[in-house]
Amino acid sequence: SASAIHADLYVPIRPGTDAALALAVARHMIATGRYDANFIRSQTDLPLLVREDGRFLRQADLQPGGRTDVFYALDERTGEIVEAPASHLDWGSARPALTGSARVATREGKVLVRPVFEILRERLERGYRLEQVAAICGTPAPVVERFAEIVASARSLAGIAGSCIPKFYHGDLMMRAQILVFVLGGHLGRPGAGYDTCPFLRLDGLDRFGASQIEGLLAKLKMAPALVRKRLAGETKERVLADLMRDYMETANVFSSVLYWREHGHLKERTDAPWGRDLRRPVSAYVERSLASGWQRRPPAHGPRVLFLAGSNLVRRLRSSDLLVERAFPSIDLIVTTDVRMTTSCLYSDILLPGATSYEKDDVPNWFTLLSPFLHITQAAVPPRGEAKPEWTIHALLARAIERRARARGIKTYRDRSGKLRRLDDFYRRFTAGGKYGPEAQSEVAAEVVEKTSFVPATFDELRPKGFVRVSGIGSHPINLGNATDVRPDQPVVNRQWRRTRPGPWPTLTRRIQFYIDHPLYLELGEELPVHKEPPASGGNFPLILTSGHTRWSIHSGWRNVPWLLYLQRGQAAAFVAAPDARARGIRDGDTIRIWNDVGEFFVQAKVSAAVRPGTVILYHAWEDYQFPGRRGYRNVLPSPLNPVELAGDYNHLRPVPASLQPGQNDRDTRVDIAPA
Repeated sequence: SASAIHADLYVPIRPGTDAALALAVARHMIATGRYDANFIRSQTDLPLLVREDGRFLRQADLQPGGRTDVFYALDERTGEIVEAPASHLDWGSARPALTGSARVATREGKVLVRPVFEILRERLERGYRLEQVAAICGTPAPVVERFAEIVASARSLAGIAGSCIPKFYHGDLMMRAQILVFVLGGHLGRPGAGYDTCPFLRLDGLDRFGASQIEGLLAKLKMAPALVRKRLAGETKERVLADLMRDYMETANVFSSVLYWREHGHLKERTDAPWGRDLRRPVSAYVERSLASGWQRRPPAHGPRVLFLAGSNLVRRLRSSDLLVERAFPSIDLIVTTDVRMTTSCLYSDILLPGATSYEKDDVPNWFTLLSPFLHITQAAVPPRGEAKPEWTIHALLARAIERRARARGIKTYRDRSGKLRRLDDFYRRFTAGGKYGPEAQSEVAAEVVEKTSFVPATFDELRPKGFVRVSGIGSHPINLGNATDVRPDQPVVNRQWRRTRPGPWPTLTRRIQFYIDHPLYLELGEELPVHKEPPASGGNFPLILTSGHTRWSIHSGWRNVPWLLYLQRGQAAAFVAAPDARARGIRDGDTIRIWNDVGEFFVQAKVSAAVRPGTVILYHAWEDYQFPGRRGYRNVLPSPLNPVELAGDYNHLRPVPASLQPGQNDRDTRVDIAPA
């Protein structure tokens, strides 16, 4: 890859085996004694005691009326069990043991308990020796050994996982295994060290803008009693706000889009199919158990009559969207899309509301990441072309039209799908903050959001000459607090630095970095600790793995169809094919090939490359369906099996929050075959 050619060490692994590689490194670190024992004692759940039945030893096991969120460790100085501190991470005079075992008298009788670390060490020793993992990953053993030795010897280790790994079926196991390596070495919260994915930074000015500010104040008043109660009980601000965000998901009119489209997009036949998975029950039974238990929120019983896509390219993004188009779209009365370019979803829309592009309006992003701690604004260089309008203008005009129509029909209120009574006769007034921000107020809206964002040290007008500014903090939005750091001028951002400088409980069940999860689903699926699992045969038993990554010639998916950028590539959609696989099938560079599996097929140009691992086909993301012959894109070969472990909930930190801790889609390890067209 473009990154691998610059690396000092390239570790080629079979797609989907990242967890095995990371666990081999973890095993090597423990076996050679190169781990930060003090760090993992204070910051993680690795000293906590686990019963023989796989559950944590809890206070409720020891005394009537005991709590289920109080845990224990074995004090290696006294040989007695000690309660894990809840309001801080300091064990005081106790020294929690990482190894050993003890028999503890519980309400059910004596049970054997062991620290999580001891169980982890045993499992790593049994299944993740370097030579075993070399065979799993298809990587030369000396390369695996050298990699493990480099990591184990590192004084500082930094890594960015990005958003690719979650698109593997077992992406959560891969990331848990990688995080384990970083934590074992104490590579967290200090300069030059850390593990990041997408460290979100949401503009808190959005919650203080216009009508949002009023609704936000009302919401805060409602939440105030719970907030005060939890703070008085000793909970940190981060834990309280994280809990309130989870509570919001349970009460707001929000639910998992994956579960919604599984039902109403007719995807169930693919997401729930066995695909060679070794599961104790059908996927549908796992889903129903989760919904009945309240772990995930049940989607509405009826599908949409009107589908409004605001900057969402649903047909391109949804795996198996061919079923959505063929079976769900015909029953939808109206499909409306607003977007800045002609996407696949736009082609299926009844009404298209063209949005102004970045250089046709003053605007500001609603979020970015601390990987680049700068807020960038965009400014109107030219007026919007044709009928295009800024998104604020589009939605303000819609709000005005809705209010007028409601008044004309004498409809003052309606009940939304959750039963909440909402007003229509003052919709435009509320949307525009009492008329202050009308349809032409795009620039004023952007300026107010910037002005009210707590960590942006400049106004919109002050930003105009330069276009960007370094942020001065992380604000107070619950999503931002996970960064746990200060942002100082002219110094690198050290993510989670507060974990070192002002250590306190983490927003997890055990109040620590938690590797052991004794949720019923995790125990049933054997994923209570990080483990390597082979991916399912997603798409059928075919010899090649279709995988992907972010394209180099666009900004995410924004400019995938721009001719000038296509000239830097093949001018059309292309799949990278390993030279040996191409020779075996009589495929030459530039040929049109058929890619198929048990789900579907599509046609694309072959780019034969010696840089691609044999057995792998790479199709970089964001191609629109209309860029393939017959408008049949690659989404129709991606069944995206639903992973039952993602249905977990009601486990403190394992509760749905916006865009996380709910079922996702996967496509990075789909089985296919290829042939000349």
